[in-house]
Amino acid sequence: MFFADTALLLLVLFTAGLAVWSWFKDRAALTRLVLGGVGVLLAYAASSTLKLVFTEARPCQSIHVALAETCPPPGDWSWPSNHSVLAAAFAAACALAVVRLRWYLAAVALLIAAARVGVGAHYLHDVLFGLGLGLLVVLATVHLLPRLRRVLPSSVPWVRQAGRRCARPAGETARRRPVELRVFGELHVSCVRVHTHSKQFSISIASWLLLQRAKKPI
Repeated sequence: MFFADTALLLLVLFTAGLAVWSWFKDRAALTRLVLGGVGVLLAYAASSTLKLVFTEARPCQSIHVALAETCPPPGDWSWPSNHSVLAAAFAAACALAVVRLRWYLAAVALLIAAARVGVGAHYLHDVLFGLGLGLLVVLATVHLLPRLRRVLPSSVPWVRQAGRRCARPAGETARRRPVELRVFGELHVSCVRVHTHSKQFSISIASWLLLQRAKKPI
């Protein structure tokens, strides 16, 4: 138990340190790490919910396996293992941020899961499912959340209002359209004049500045 708790705490601290490093060195890695952090929270919520639904007793409660510590009280359920879920989730988030660390992080997660079985706090299937749950939830979150964000902006009210603000003024021959520009992941809406015959775009100064800023390396 002491090893699992200590190793999990060190993994959390490593994740925090990696976030600080990526803030200064690699913003793309930071984005993946933040998305992975959302996945960690979702994985833990799913694990806690499953515990309440299935209420599987721990080995020390059902078959009286000797523990290296006091057996948790009834109501502290076994399946799935929260330690394993968190270990796999944090490891996956860090590995997605910095791929070259994936095997080291996988080894740490496996050791934490093995320690939970070794002290008699969990069955083998508790930790195996927990590892899989943490990994899959983080992977799904990192891949699906950016797609969801790309879908949502077109329906939010202030974007529609921007479209109304881009209506063609009296006496102007060119049509105006709202365009979305992403700068460091933030959504900006600006008006673009579209000339009907030449099909050329005359971009406002504000839009031009945003485009130039977006081209700068992070």
